[in-house]
Amino acid sequence: MKRIALLALFGLATFLPAAAGSAEEEGGGPGLETYEEHKAAELEIWRRMETMALRRALLVEEEPTSFGVYAPRGDNRYRPGEPVHIYAEPVGHTIRKADGVYSISLALDFTLLDESGKILGGQRDFDRLEMESRRPVMEFMVSFTYDTEGLPAGNYTFETLIRDSFSDRRLKVQMPIVIAEQAGSPLPGLSPTGGEETLGPR
Repeated sequence: MKRIALLALFGLATFLPAAAGSAEEEGGGPGLETYEEHKAAELEIWRRMETMALRRALLVEEEPTSFGVYAPRGDNRYRPGEPVHIYAEPVGHTIRKADGVYSISLALDFTLLDESGKILGGQRDFDRLEMESRRPVMEFMVSFTYDTEGLPAGNYTFETLIRDSFSDRRLKVQMPIVIAEQAGSPLPGLSPTGGEETLGPR
């Protein structure tokens, strides 16, 4: 089954208190110089992060359209065949700069696990995010839509591994769900090591 997924990136302006000695507007508030100083400091902190991390990850009602625009789902119980939408905000990936251009490269793997943690299947490199920009993108979202068609009633975990192509940094997004009713059909075969998935991101 083909994937749908995926990724939208949006910069987010962060307004912080003025630093000592920074330029101020006539009204006494922080100005553009202060803003740029803080953005530069933010990028330096980002570069010094040792690992990737999740600011947030949650189940949502429908596929998100942009950063911060989502409707949280009230629970993790799904009907057979109902799609699972996941919203996540990772941080700490490598932002590489060359010739004035900032680059991001992330690879995505998918794994489905049962209640005991047994791997039922998945796919390596089911999608990839590569982006070049004249400004560093430090706040963005990734979204995944997983298909539950054919899953019997039970407890499962959808695990998405985000791999930084520019370093050895990795980040797992794990979402446990419950299929509340018997689907009435056997679990399709899956390939944990790659190839065309028969259950996974649409």
